[in-house]
Amino acid sequence: MSRPEDIEIQAKNIDAAAAEIIGVLEDTSKGNVIYFDGWRGFGASAALKVVAQRLKSSKSKFDKVIHVDCSVWKSMRALQKAVAEELKLPQCVMASFDRCDEEDDFNGIDECSRGVIEDINREIFEKLYYSRFVVIFHNGSRTYIDFYECGLPVIPFLRNKVLWTWRGRFRLGLVPVMIDQEELAKASMQTNVFLYSSREHEEVVREEAEEVAKCTRFAEPGYLNHKVVSQCVMYGWLLRRITSAIGLDLDAHGPNYWVCDGIIQGQGNTSAWEIGNSLQRNMPLDWMRKNPKDTIYLADLLKRNNDLDDGRWVYITHKEPGWSDTVLAPVVTSFFLY
Repeated sequence: MSRPEDIEIQAKNIDAAAAEIIGVLEDTSKGNVIYFDGWRGFGASAALKVVAQRLKSSKSKFDKVIHVDCSVWKSMRALQKAVAEELKLPQCVMASFDRCDEEDDFNGIDECSRGVIEDINREIFEKLYYSRFVVIFHNGSRTYIDFYECGLPVIPFLRNKVLWTWRGRFRLGLVPVMIDQEELAKASMQTNVFLYSSREHEEVVREEAEEVAKCTRFAEPGYLNHKVVSQCVMYGWLLRRITSAIGLDLDAHGPNYWVCDGIIQGQGNTSAWEIGNSLQRNMPLDWMRKNPKDTIYLADLLKRNNDLDDGRWVYITHKEPGWSDTVLAPVVTSFFLY
């Protein structure tokens, strides 16, 4: 298979991008596997969600729209189950998942190692073979996923489509350390179109933060908004230089800092720790220590959005004259000395 066709979208926000993406999906000359990279990584998941909503709510060229969000990756079986739920397979078929999970629990098989169920594969294949469908997929794993392995007949001459992206939310770039080169090569060979935008838009960053807030279901409506999410990301950026020096795992301990600083607070019967951990699962920041240039770029965008309360945080270097005489105001919650 030849190299994917590169198509740059001109949209400045998520809604406009969804319209352009649908146009490419419905173009039968564009191949059947389409990857969307977003705005340098931002907004990809949010845009795919809007595409799925529009195709499901209006008359399109597809008989079935299958939206599978596996940004928080669990296993191939969890992916297969999400597909089966989208297709509304009969309960007698869905019961196979519970039965196989119980057997794997008894045999001590980790959730992440659980594969697809062949009987379910056949059910999915028979359900879709005579339909024209599109799969919209958020791939949170570190491997390329061939949907044929899950029973979906994604075959070029059938004109079925796969629209996918390979990152969770608030993640920049596909860092080679995170995605194996062999998997990147496999994805490139199997993908027909590479959609992207090279434009910088603060609005997309805000929309991405809003999408993360919606995915964190513990908090009461209206509490966890884009501003709180942006502050958590910025705090991660401030911690990055310190954690890289002392070897602290920011991705594991980030929620502890958010809670201790007061960015994340408990709501009703839900503790701040639960909210912070849920936020971290939907917004992993492990890429920050592996991709410092993109981290600086992100911090600049966050500052431009004016969603940060910089008065609470003080950050200086020991080379600044008189740093040891710094007097912290009562409102300061964190002090960073580099």
